[in-house]
Amino acid sequence: MKLKNSYSDAKIASSRVAFARQGFEGRVTIPPSKSYLHRILICAFLSENEVVIEGKSACADVQATVSCLNSLGADIQETDDGYRVRGGAAAFSEKQNKEIVLDCNESGSTLRFLLPLAASLGGGITLSGSYRLGERPNAALIKELNRHGADISLTFPFVIKGKLRSGDYVLPGNISSQYITGLLLTLPLLEGDSSLTVTTEILSAPYVDITLEVLEMFGVKIQKDGNKFLINGAQKYTRAEPVFAEGDWSSASFWLVAGAVCGNIEIEGLNLDSKQGDKRVLQIIKDAGGCVEIMKEENREFIRVKSGAIKPFEVDINEIPDTAPALAVLAIAARGRCVLRGAERLKDKECDRLAALIENLKRLGVKAFTETGKELVVDSKRIYKRKYNIELFGRNDHRIVMSAAIATAAIDNAVVVTDEDAVNKSYPEFWEDFRNLTVPIGDLFI
Repeated sequence: MKLKNSYSDAKIASSRVAFARQGFEGRVTIPPSKSYLHRILICAFLSENEVVIEGKSACADVQATVSCLNSLGADIQETDDGYRVRGGAAAFSEKQNKEIVLDCNESGSTLRFLLPLAASLGGGITLSGSYRLGERPNAALIKELNRHGADISLTFPFVIKGKLRSGDYVLPGNISSQYITGLLLTLPLLEGDSSLTVTTEILSAPYVDITLEVLEMFGVKIQKDGNKFLINGAQKYTRAEPVFAEGDWSSASFWLVAGAVCGNIEIEGLNLDSKQGDKRVLQIIKDAGGCVEIMKEENREFIRVKSGAIKPFEVDINEIPDTAPALAVLAIAARGRCVLRGAERLKDKECDRLAALIENLKRLGVKAFTETGKELVVDSKRIYKRKYNIELFGRNDHRIVMSAAIATAAIDNAVVVTDEDAVNKSYPEFWEDFRNLTVPIGDLFI
């Protein structure tokens, strides 16, 4: 793959990619949200009728969910612009007490969403995966499932021996909102009514809002009363109309920041009224001095982001931890002290993102640190110049790799990024879009 920039010696190996400084200009269409696709695919599979989904993704996380659902009895076929899902509830029920292995690859969403669902079938199902998936925290979810009959091993891979029952569930909300989503997707299927009480504030609460929205699309009703969810049992999943999967604000955050730091980018495919929490990155960029315009031309609506005088900012990322890698690059351009609070959320991702971001920022010559482990401080008042190639480690984490790539707009030095293939987890088209948007600094029109 050859990047479109002014440096003929740009070189890409199997796991490393090198850049000299560049800017970004052009138009990009954001791929569908994997958060929506995970949920829509599961609900479509549970539906009693065939469901057409508009919007698809080749990302590894979504492919993991598709593969696991097919193992559970689905017949999911790709179309030109989405999926056709057959099989449904009847095929799912036929899998009771069958020996099945569900390979979740590296997808935490797939694992946590399907654990309760698989447990509703009874014993015999194993959920496995790769890389750091088994290290991510799941004990609280599994213990609560076991309290209701699931009998799941606490060691990875997770082996299910029992069958999940309805009842009163209690979970913390400060570890992962995915716990809550997994139960909300499954409890409506069980015989008997259930409740789910969340004992703490729900971190990344917008993801739960997405779950409730998708469930409603499929005719499933859940009543929310403060920190408690009331779920009637034996509900039916149905959907007659096609379902549209909107664009992914998490992926878009990198291009929004790239445009604000050194660019002029038009971004299409996003829902400005989305329930995705990561859309807040747009307001953060505006407040920090980025030039953001909402544009309409004929039947086309898009966001235009151009370089502005970025000023230091402070933001709480508790609800939007996936935007932190992009916001760390925005902080470089601020040329001052920026603080991302709630950074402890970054430690249990595909890698320890807090440590990874601090290391890469330091390698770029930027002062970066955490004082309590709960914040990321980026002080770019002075950037220490380097006279040699800077190597940034992707840590096999898609968002760290993308962050490192767009950082090339903020730094004068040549940069080498490792683990380029990690972007396949969420955004396989990233490097193609990167190549199409990259321009030499001197040619950038602002």
